[in-house]
Amino acid sequence: MMEATEIINLIEEEKITLLNASHFNSDFTPNELQNIKNALITNSSVEVIELENIEIKNNIWQLLSESLALNNSIKSFKINNIKNLDNDLSALEEIIIFSTSIEELIIANHINSGNDILNAIGYAITTNTNLKKLVLTNNNLKGSSIDCVSQIINMNNTIIDINISHQEINSKHLKIIADGLKNNKTLISLSLNNVGLDHTSLKALTKGMIENNSLTTLNLTHNNLTYMTVKPLVELLKVSHLLENINLNNNQLDPYFAAEFGKTFDINRQIKLIDLSDNNLLDLGVTMIARYAQKLDSLTTLNLANNNITDIGTYLVEDALKSVGKPDNFYI
Repeated sequence: MMEATEIINLIEEEKITLLNASHFNSDFTPNELQNIKNALITNSSVEVIELENIEIKNNIWQLLSESLALNNSIKSFKINNIKNLDNDLSALEEIIIFSTSIEELIIANHINSGNDILNAIGYAITTNTNLKKLVLTNNNLKGSSIDCVSQIINMNNTIIDINISHQEINSKHLKIIADGLKNNKTLISLSLNNVGLDHTSLKALTKGMIENNSLTTLNLTHNNLTYMTVKPLVELLKVSHLLENINLNNNQLDPYFAAEFGKTFDINRQIKLIDLSDNNLLDLGVTMIARYAQKLDSLTTLNLANNNITDIGTYLVEDALKSVGKPDNFYI
């Protein structure tokens, strides 16, 4: 634990860019809290506040609420596994409402209280005009909190990156999220890693994406997707040509998927990144992808690593890419 005078000096002398749990995990006197607040309000060097794995006292929440509302340098506010976060959500709501500098909000690993948290701050996020990145991972979101996510996607017009990975999201809930995508005009990146996607839920997602004209990055890693369950994404690529970055790392994709996926490249020449690492494409699958990838004029990253291939597969992939050259970032 740090002494108040040490923390105040660091902030006042502009010698620190990140404040974490160790800076707030002390029993400060009222006078010390006031001095820390004053120093933080006028500070221009701190860009990140990162709080994790602690129990935050109410007076610290009050300090953060009052100082972040006036500070103009803090860009990122990260809250990870705060044991008593649901005890006083009004301070967090005030931070989101009044801060004019925070662009990244991360709320992660609140499995038992995630729903209450998002229900309390959902409207504040929806109406915030500064946020650009929202991370809500591993919060066990369900029911009304999923409605909040959909409303945020549907109504907020500044957020460009949303990550709601590492929690089970069924097809009913994913349809609600996809409904929010239909009217969104600003979201560029969506991450749904390790959410238990199946054919029905992915079909619900891609149905919403057909009407979306902004999303260019889609991350669907660690979902055990197979050739059959991922078909809705392949069908989407046949009619929508917006996606530039497609990450399907760590699934169960095989050569049959590679053949169908590769056939969409001719009408999706805007694709810049493909990550198919840690699947089961085998020699045949990686060769198919490499041969079809010759049509991708904008491709800068191709990751085919860890696909159970032999030296023959490596040779065939490199041979296929000879005529156009390997992407800047190429892995096999």
